[in-house]
Amino acid sequence: MMRRFLVATAAVGLLASGASVPVAWAESPEGIVSVSFRGTSGRDRLSCNNIVTEFKVSPSSGTIEWDATAHDIDISFAAQDLRRAVLPDVVITPSSGLLGPGESTVVKVSGSVAKPAKQFWVWVIAPNSTGRGGVGVGFTCQGR
Repeated sequence: MMRRFLVATAAVGLLASGASVPVAWAESPEGIVSVSFRGTSGRDRLSCNNIVTEFKVSPSSGTIEWDATAHDIDISFAAQDLRRAVLPDVVITPSSGLLGPGESTVVKVSGSVAKPAKQFWVWVIAPNSTGRGGVGVGFTCQGR
């Protein structure tokens, strides 16, 4: 499941993308962040004891400067505090970058998530005119 959010000083807007379409966007000052499993061998259902997946980050327009972090809660419901529930055993490579028009990068996710977690999220965040915006990629642990 992917979600997108835009943060203003006093208000938060959350828009859920369709579950069957693995693409989401969030506005940045110069471009729009796009995250997709298309064109990768990544998937959103996996073994959380031995995570091996990937997804693609690209701007659908303009230039984006992005950072990615893994969380055991959906931070879209936690006032977008990126310090909350960070998963130190989930490795994201690369975890940040700058992408211009037509560019993309494959982000690899590895490591593990301790039981009893049944889900985790990787948030791809980019600055925007209201503070920051991002796309959450939801993962489901199979066999738990």
